Amino acid sequence: MSIDVVRMRFAAVAAKVETTPGTDAIAGTPANTDWIAADCEVEFDPVTVENPELTGTLDKAPAIVGGLRPRIRLRVPLRGSGTAGTAPEWGKLLRCCTYQETITATAVGAPTAAAAGTSNTLTLATPFAATAQLYRGMPLLLTGDRTLTTGITDYTAGRVATLGGVACGACLSGAGKKLRGALALAREPDAFAGGLTPEDGGAWLVGDKAWGENPAWVVDQASRGFVRLWTACRSGMGGYSHWPDAGGVADQAAWVVDGFGVLSAASARWDEAERKRLPIA
Repeated sequence: MSIDVVRMRFAAVAAKVETTPGTDAIAGTPANTDWIAADCEVEFDPVTVENPELTGTLDKAPAIVGGLRPRIRLRVPLRGSGTAGTAPEWGKLLRCCTYQETITATAVGAPTAAAAGTSNTLTLATPFAATAQLYRGMPLLLTGDRTLTTGITDYTAGRVATLGGVACGACLSGAGKKLRGALALAREPDAFAGGLTPEDGGAWLVGDKAWGENPAWVVDQASRGFVRLWTACRSGMGGYSHWPDAGGVADQAAWVVDGFGVLSAASARWDEAERKRLPIA
């Protein structure tokens, strides 16, 4: 049983970080800067308790609502504000989700060659600061034999930056598993509700592959974000309505094209398997 708020097409969302915890910062009068361009879904998800009272009929007494577990879901475009040093309007929502917001209006410095690196890490040099997590979550522009933008998922005081799961085309084969895990999470999020390992000692099924660890716990946010990018670029017929960067397929970074191919192949294979399992009407 659930209770959904109706007529959500007429709903508008305003959000503001509380100055004093527990005190409504909007107080019923949102400012222009409080409004957020977002689709909104609200569910109250009541918890019901059976009523054992004698009714004198063959019917049971109606259940009693013992409490509510309200949830609000917002869908917003993940884009910048367009002004350096100004946080996007959805930044306040991430702060509500325990993320930390770091705002900077200038580039770190002149393009600098990395001191060392692996398939998914770079040891950066001056002018990058030796402060742990200072650049975590920031985009990083890489140039050389190809140009691409990735994200920093971890940063140490030794200036070692861990890049997003599909940052390098060379390591895409290793990231392919994470991409398929992220795709499975997007297709069936409820199928992976649970702990790191199954309680029955079995395995988590991702497509036709068994995983010993729950993909909801081990798939990084970069891979999940890449799946959302792939979904946004798809057309209704299974192809692509557009690409992330301007131009055609030849204008895209090689790792993006390869990653899209991994997801499209897995999606087509899983869709075909589902069709074969459906009963004939």
